[in-house]
Amino acid sequence: MKKNIIFALKLTPNFILASILTFMSLPISLAIKNNLSVVFTSIMPIILLYFLVYKSVWLEGFRSPNRIKLGQEIYFKYKGLVVGVFVIVPSLIFLLIYILTKSLIFAIPFYILNFNLFPLNTIFPNTYYILYFIIILFIPIISTIAYHLGFKRIELLKNIMYKKTK
Repeated sequence: MKKNIIFALKLTPNFILASILTFMSLPISLAIKNNLSVVFTSIMPIILLYFLVYKSVWLEGFRSPNRIKLGQEIYFKYKGLVVGVFVIVPSLIFLLIYILTKSLIFAIPFYILNFNLFPLNTIFPNTYYILYFIIILFIPIISTIAYHLGFKRIELLKNIMYKKTK
């Protein structure tokens, strides 16, 4: 369990990386100034966040069989789910505190951790928190799928891009 928490803490910078990359895409959307740019700056960060989490957890699942064979790790079927839940806990805590207090002190860490989802606030100002909660709940699902695919050595991108010729 301790290793799962440590791995989840290593995934937390993915949220910050997705936020930085989203911040870099904002000048593009401001230059275009149409509905397409709003959709771009809203959906692409979510896909980026899911991809960063998927990639990291898939690699962990890919390495797990070797660790299990060497006795360094015990097989835990729900490792991807546990890691996904641990990853979203800080964001959900800041979200809950921010909703309850509306304090600027809690708004700053909330928006730093989740700047990648900030464009949703401009589209849906009243339902932003509900949408954010739904989007964040997909991370444990994605991490569970990614861990199992990595454990079984199944590469989705390779299967999509390369076709076998007969």
